[in-house]
Amino acid sequence: MLSRMKPWSIADTRRLVEARFGRAHLDRAAPSLNSLPERLHYARYHYQEIQRLLGSFTELHLATKPLLFVIHGGDEASREEFEVLMIEVGSHSTACVQSIHAISDIMAHAVYHGLGHSLDVSPLPDRDISAASVLNRLRHVPAHAAIAEMGGCGGIWFKNDAEYIRTLTVQRRAQLEGRIEEWIPKLRRDAQILCSNTKCTANAS
Repeated sequence: MLSRMKPWSIADTRRLVEARFGRAHLDRAAPSLNSLPERLHYARYHYQEIQRLLGSFTELHLATKPLLFVIHGGDEASREEFEVLMIEVGSHSTACVQSIHAISDIMAHAVYHGLGHSLDVSPLPDRDISAASVLNRLRHVPAHAAIAEMGGCGGIWFKNDAEYIRTLTVQRRAQLEGRIEEWIPKLRRDAQILCSNTKCTANAS
């Protein structure tokens, strides 16, 4: 069963950052927090424009004629409209993808500043803040390690596992990963994994 989370409130996040770290630090975190919904809106707008342009062209030119006829049928006006359509769709597609691509790094900045990591003794230079570098930082802070753990689960927590994941320490995680490596050679189609309480063993038949 998936553990459903409440919608993220950027306004609440801003208040919490200011209460924890002060107004000056909020001013540092605010640009990335504000950019997240903007990028989502930009991506949605460009995608909707692509749909609108393609829908209009289809209704006007492709209701009774195939595309090849529109392009090569001798009607210069139709062919020119198709060429303009390709430029417009290409422009919106590029802008849409760029906005989506930027979200992960903007989120990384928001998390990095929002959790106060930029106040560390040796903070990352702004140019080095990325999804990968921030996840690596989070893994080494026990209070934030569970956030990094979500990266390996596609951001999804199952309700029965949520509390367990939150309480994993770096040492415990390393221990579990070591056991998994030991099990891999034994895990064939006819292998059996037997679990009782908190202990599991893998036996190859």
